[in-house]
Order: sequence, then C-alpha cells, then structure tokens
Amino acid sequence: MEFSENSEAELNMDDLDAVAGGDGQMSSDDAKKMAIGALGTFGFCLKDDTRVLLADGTYKRACEVQNTDMVAAWDFERGCLTSAPITHNHVGSEVRHDAFTVHFADGTEVGAVGEHAFFDMTTGKYAIINNSTTDAAEFIGHEFAKVSEDGKVSRVKIANITFNETVEGYCNPVSQKHLNVITEGMLSITGFATCLYNYFDVDVEKMAYDSKKREADIARYGILDYDRDGFKSFFSREIFEANEFKYLSVSFAKNSSGKELLQFLCLSVGKFFIEHKAALKHIA
Repeated sequence: MEFSENSEAELNMDDLDAVAGGDGQMSSDDAKKMAIGALGTFGFCLKDDTRVLLADGTYKRACEVQNTDMVAAWDFERGCLTSAPITHNHVGSEVRHDAFTVHFADGTEVGAVGEHAFFDMTTGKYAIINNSTTDAAEFIGHEFAKVSEDGKVSRVKIANITFNETVEGYCNPVSQKHLNVITEGMLSITGFATCLYNYFDVDVEKMAYDSKKREADIARYGILDYDRDGFKSFFSREIFEANEFKYLSVSFAKNSSGKELLQFLCLSVGKFFIEHKAALKHIA
C-alpha cells in the first residue's frame, strides 16, 4: 500500500503489522490510546436531545436512534437525499462534557458536545466546530447546508455559537456509507474519524462530488483492497465494502498524517461500526 504522490503518506503492509502487534490483535485500551494519539480526540458529537431526521421524514432524539433505524442522509455521489441504516451511534453518559449550541440565522439551533461538523457551502467541506471560541469564530457568516424533509437544500448562516455549558449525555450517530445525518435540518457529520470525509472535492451548486476531479483522484492514488491491503485483520469485509473504505487511499495520500490515519481506521472502525448485511439492499 504505497502512495508515491505524497512521500509523507507512503504506507506499506508493515504498518498494519505494527499496528496489530504482528498478530492482528490489540486490546481495547491500547487501541483507544493509539487512536487518541493519532487524532487527538474521539470527538463526542451531539447533545442527546438534538433531533435526527429519519428516512420516513420524522425526527427522533439522537439518544433514541437505534442501529435498526433508517435515517436520512445526503448522497454526494448522486447529489440528493437518500436513506441509509445507522452503522454507529455511540451513546455516552459517563462524565460531564463541555457543550455548545450553534445558532443559525433562521432560528435553527443544534446542540453539540466536544466537537461536531456541519457542511460549509462557503468552502465546500465539512467544518468542524469545537469548544474553542477561536476556532468557532472563523465560521461566523459562512453559509451552511440546510436540508428539508423532501431533499431541498438551502443556505443558512451561523449567527452565533454559545459556550459555557456542560452535559452528561452525548450521541454519535453515523449513517452507513454516507456517514452524515440531518440534525435539526442541518447537514452534519461526526467530528470523530475525520479521515473518513473531506477528501473528494464537492460542487456546492450541485451538492455532489465534482466527478472529473474525483475520477482524477482515484486514477492518481488508486483504491484499497480488503484482502491485499490486510484489512481483514481488523474489521469485516461487509464494513469495508458498505462504507466504501476503498477510496480512503485518496484520504491517506492527501493527508500528511497518512500512517496515523491508517492506524486510526484499523483500530477504531471495527469497534464502532456495525455490520448490516441485510440492510445493504437499501444502499443505492
């Protein structure tokens, strides 16, 4: 597994062996320490009472979203709203965490814990907002994607972000393949696992990947193979294929911390993503 276009991101099979200690096995605590060391945080995500849009057009509190639910998600390959099963919704309530509320100009409010990302139509990428007022302030005035129940996209600016609150509960809902969810109408994605998104260019007018640039990236960096590249030691083929991890070759190549991202993927995804063999037919 090598990415010659970016010398800092070159990887090989020894990296996977090193991650797994040579036998594909690592304790849960060691895996968590390694992942945190690689990316700094597990992100947290939403306040537990923030609402998530389901595929049937109704909303459910984030803490009540189950692995059996079908949620609404944005499909950047086709540029439309679609339905997808939940592949991960970690619900935590062990200790109190710093939280904040994002206030949008149309009155929409989204409560988040630690950090959360919203699709920024000004930059064409998900913008991660966290508890640092310095980081958050730069997004004031940017236009973010709001998605209606019937799939229409509008632009809405952030008016303010309020901090200085703590909560006990948080939730981290992730849709299969697309990873994003619609929270209180806003297109958003977990701040966790940032290596899994923002690596293909988006045409914001179409709200779809720029097909020519995407094809060029794939041609330049290739794709990952489940068997050849050793991922079977870490998670199932179903998870690899359903979430299209083959394209993460592009993410690894474009990111100077490619090796750390690979470690994070191997050590964390298998512990947080679930299999949906029966639900794969729902994925377009």
